[in-house]
Amino acid sequence: MNKRYLTWSTIGLGLSVLGGVFLFGGYAIIEPTKLTAASSATTTSVTLTVDEQISLTPPASIALSPNIDTTQQSSVGSGSWTVKTNANGGYTLKFTTSGANALTNGTSTFTDLSTTTPTAWSEADASSYVWGYSAYGSNVATSTWGDAVACGTAAADALSTSLNYAGFGTATTTTTAAASSGTVTTPSGATTTLCVFAEQGDNIYAPTGVYTATVTGTAATQ
Repeated sequence: MNKRYLTWSTIGLGLSVLGGVFLFGGYAIIEPTKLTAASSATTTSVTLTVDEQISLTPPASIALSPNIDTTQQSSVGSGSWTVKTNANGGYTLKFTTSGANALTNGTSTFTDLSTTTPTAWSEADASSYVWGYSAYGSNVATSTWGDAVACGTAAADALSTSLNYAGFGTATTTTTAAASSGTVTTPSGATTTLCVFAEQGDNIYAPTGVYTATVTGTAATQ
């Protein structure tokens, strides 16, 4: 009788690790690797330049009214000038004429008020005919030019006594600023009203004619 033998063989299951690879039995198991993101930070600058600008918008013209004649002694006119600027230091606004005694009809002339420092009107004496100006509005110093909000009524020979008047200077003379500000204006601008006044004395007639003058407004940044 043949004897049968039942033999159990034990197979060893070995586990080893090599460089992140598990060897399990006869199979390789790859271990997931954690990845770290790389980064680099640096800076740059942004530069913006805002250019300084200024503009001045004049009135189309200034017509004095009513006409001076043998009974009407005075005449007044006004016009608005608007300054716009983004200058940090603000602006100044001055008014000048091309030369002395610029209100002329070619042969006869209205004489400038003798001072470029604003004062109460008093120079239309009995034997002269003169002209000058004042101002009111945005950034006009009331301590210098007075505190009126209108130029007066020439028809009644009643210029504003709340205003001070000066003779027009020229480009080569020292001229008092009509308006000034130390800051930027709003986009709508700052408006100054120029009041021009002419008067003849009681004992003299200004010769007939159309008198004209060119007034220059100069707005400058500070």
